[in-house]
Amino acid sequence: MAKTAINVGRQTVLSAVRTFNYEDFADGVTVAAVHLKPGTRILRGWLDVTTAWDTGTTATLSVGDTLADDVDKYLTATNCKATGITELDGTPVADGEVSTAETVTVTIAAVGTAATQGEATLFVEYVESPRTTEFHTYRG
Repeated sequence: MAKTAINVGRQTVLSAVRTFNYEDFADGVTVAAVHLKPGTRILRGWLDVTTAWDTGTTATLSVGDTLADDVDKYLTATNCKATGITELDGTPVADGEVSTAETVTVTIAAVGTAATQGEATLFVEYVESPRTTEFHTYRG
């Protein structure tokens, strides 16, 4: 009879939080929000617009990453002229772990007069492979 090794290693879920506002987009339209190392798997996340953008016409935020500059991999354009929480829609990562160092990015698309207010926080929960933070030796 073949023996199957039981993995007793466990990992706590890591999280990253990045708050940004309308001034962070002054030098461009993309903000580097969370840096990830190879072997990371994003489990879930959300974008919390706490102060609505006050642009003249429209304003949307997208969440993506630097892999092939995929600006909306995790969240397609969502209205940031209203406050509220929007769950990331591209998680967990469909193709598994990220294989190279990546950066989760936030991109704004605004039309009309420049914003004078607007703030949001990006929350990302993830695990890293290989990583063990504790052991679960109970085998019931």
